[in-house]
Amino acid sequence: MLLNLQSTRHPRRKAFKVVRDSGLLCLLFLAGIAPGHAQGQFSTRLWRAENGLPVNEVRSIVQGADGHLWIATPEGVLRFDGFRFETATGLPPLPPGGNTLRLFATSDGGIWLASSTGGLSRIDGLAVTKNWSLPGGPGTSPITQLTEGPAGQILVRWQDQVWSLNGESLTLIDSPREDQLSKVASDLSERARSGRLDADGKAHPLTDRGGSRWIPGEETGLTVTSPGGTPRPVALPNIGTGFEVTEMLEDREGNIWVATKLFGLALFREDRAEIVAVSGDQSTATVVREDSRGNVWVALEDGGVRQFGKDAVRNHDLPGRIATLYEDRSGGLWAGTKDGPLLRWMGWR
Repeated sequence: MLLNLQSTRHPRRKAFKVVRDSGLLCLLFLAGIAPGHAQGQFSTRLWRAENGLPVNEVRSIVQGADGHLWIATPEGVLRFDGFRFETATGLPPLPPGGNTLRLFATSDGGIWLASSTGGLSRIDGLAVTKNWSLPGGPGTSPITQLTEGPAGQILVRWQDQVWSLNGESLTLIDSPREDQLSKVASDLSERARSGRLDADGKAHPLTDRGGSRWIPGEETGLTVTSPGGTPRPVALPNIGTGFEVTEMLEDREGNIWVATKLFGLALFREDRAEIVAVSGDQSTATVVREDSRGNVWVALEDGGVRQFGKDAVRNHDLPGRIATLYEDRSGGLWAGTKDGPLLRWMGWR
């Protein structure tokens, strides 16, 4: 499974904030609070040949039902779990340069590869279990859509035709039913907003779940625009902005994967840390506790506790150095000190 890399953009997720105050540096674990990056800040990781990719040219990416990322390159199809790449076996010869490779995934765990060699392959586990050929043969245009139909069959879009894949046979549907056409249209609409390849082999823009728009350039480059923000160029480590996007994907954790033509596979995840300026003295945080009402309490080494509420920060001057903080069943907050009394807050709500 891919790493559970959480984004801080979405309020339903948990997030980290770093609070610094002239030497006060503490890590607060805030449940359900989003830092609110108006422009979004993203960390980037890049995988290239030196990191396990057989070649730096990535043509298509898809996430399987089990969470693995699948990657199509001119050298083969790879399964990636966030740590290592494994190569699928049994694939037919791929087209030179891998210019027309497309990956699809179905809910039963199948991974599908279409190419301009005129065929379609299904991968289960790490092995090809079945190959099908299209009428045009090698050099024909590839399949551009593959989706699950209303009756459980696989629907395939090839040129302007809709085909049905049931078991062993790939059959042209002369007069597709309305429900079949609706499924194909719905899949096409989803592809158009999710960074997938269009019929001409170009990557669609991607609108992520936070509302940011990732738009590939006409030739090279990629920009991202957060809601209410302005377009900003995206750079790859040691590469810059001069790269060509071949396909994009937002995984189930909200991370953005970008396949590039010459520079491998990139991962963008929204930063999970934010520096927040808070007034106060210079002291080290020793204990952090979130109460049932969403307040975060930070005990300071030199004595005292800070209460970070939704709208304000309060300072509580207490005797002794706080060793632990505890909330009882009635909502009362207790503090145990290293060299002083046991304390209980009264009326702090």
